[in-house]
Amino acid sequence: MKKHLLPFVLLTALSLAVRGQNPADEILRTKVWNIGRGSAPFVKDAPRLTFETTGPTVENASCRIGVEGTSTANSINGELLAYGIRDGVFDRFNDTIPSSQDIEINSSAVQAFLMLPKPDQNEFVGYTITTDGPVTSLQWKYSELNLSGSPSVGSANIELANDVLESMASVHHCNGKELWVVTHGIDNASFYFSLLDSLGNVNEPIIQSIGSVFRMVQGSIKFSADGKKLAICSGQEIFQGGERALLEVFHFDKETGILANPISLSTFDFVYSLCFSRDGRFLYTGTLNGELSQYSVEIWDSTAIENSRVLLAQNPVKPFGTMQNALDGKIYIAQGGSPQNDSLGIIHQPSVGGLGCNYQHSAFYLGGTFCEGGLPNFPESYFNIDEEAYPCRPSSILSPVSYRKELTIYPVPSIGNMTIEIPTELSPSDIASMEIFDALGRAIETSWFITLNSVKLECIEPRAGHYFGFLITNSQRYSFSFTINL
Repeated sequence: MKKHLLPFVLLTALSLAVRGQNPADEILRTKVWNIGRGSAPFVKDAPRLTFETTGPTVENASCRIGVEGTSTANSINGELLAYGIRDGVFDRFNDTIPSSQDIEINSSAVQAFLMLPKPDQNEFVGYTITTDGPVTSLQWKYSELNLSGSPSVGSANIELANDVLESMASVHHCNGKELWVVTHGIDNASFYFSLLDSLGNVNEPIIQSIGSVFRMVQGSIKFSADGKKLAICSGQEIFQGGERALLEVFHFDKETGILANPISLSTFDFVYSLCFSRDGRFLYTGTLNGELSQYSVEIWDSTAIENSRVLLAQNPVKPFGTMQNALDGKIYIAQGGSPQNDSLGIIHQPSVGGLGCNYQHSAFYLGGTFCEGGLPNFPESYFNIDEEAYPCRPSSILSPVSYRKELTIYPVPSIGNMTIEIPTELSPSDIASMEIFDALGRAIETSWFITLNSVKLECIEPRAGHYFGFLITNSQRYSFSFTINL
């Protein structure tokens, strides 16, 4: 009998009185932005912005030139530590950081790079979208970075997944310390979620199949700042002779890394960029045909969301590039179409519905430098304004300590009857309960019993699909997943 190894997260419970750390306490990690711009023959340097609550100032700091896929790493106090572009990672003086010399970055991918701090440590992890061959075959990798200037102390270009979109996003776990990072596969409906845990470990991805099949690498992924929603887009069908693009929204459980309640929205243009308002009430989308739209996502219904669409701007000459929340409460938008774009667009009041959100095209002049399409990629949870968003649920308050092992479950796929091997550190008497959910987050009725070394699991009314579950002890939660084929 073939056995299949699936990763799972071991999470240690704390007192119910413990609250999660609010990631917004570290919003100064978004203070300095290094922005991507066009390549030769345009010789202007890439711009650097420094934000205050009153807005940004621009500095021509002779920064290295990137295009899209930029990332900026700041200290908890807002001091620029490094920025990453197509050629590597550089310090504030534009010198190469030694630990980044071998890192692989795809300069033309819209969200190709993320530099995330290891919790309570001075080191960072760089997540990259890169390619060893054609742009249609992208890999998701990570490298350990020491931004203090010392030589590399960790691994480089460790592959997490193959054949993925050009985009990835990050948001904090509900304990407010650990970080989820997500991308999506090509020619499938699979999301890949990796947890950067509090020990600084990059966990093997949890794979969930939900929503539509994506067939084109171009597009974006964004979380809402409270970590409760995720949006994803691609213009694939248009470029393959079809008549529609893909724009989908999901609910996200930032404790377990599970998506639920997918909604596919009708769109006939290439939606390229996304951003939620900081309160999560509105979703903004930008297209390569120059349309900027606002959707209300307060009522979780496809008809209601589609009917709420407001066209904010239309400029067929200048496509809309990446969007990013900023610490001044506004959303900044790269205006693509030419490496000589000398300004950014601004949504001044993103939490106001309709035209009252006050979008202004070419609102912020970049001081003689240019931006083609790349704004830095940050964990959206730094912009959270919901004080109740980041305690974990009372039933499962989690400590910062988590780590990943491998849980053996078989057969995979199954027809609804499976065996889960009990980890060696547990005894059968430690197991208190089990919960199983389908891909939409609905609880599934099961029966199970414990043997000496395993748990026998049976789905009462099995249906084909992908499922997630939790094996729960008095002090720990183990997550696992499986597939049923009938």
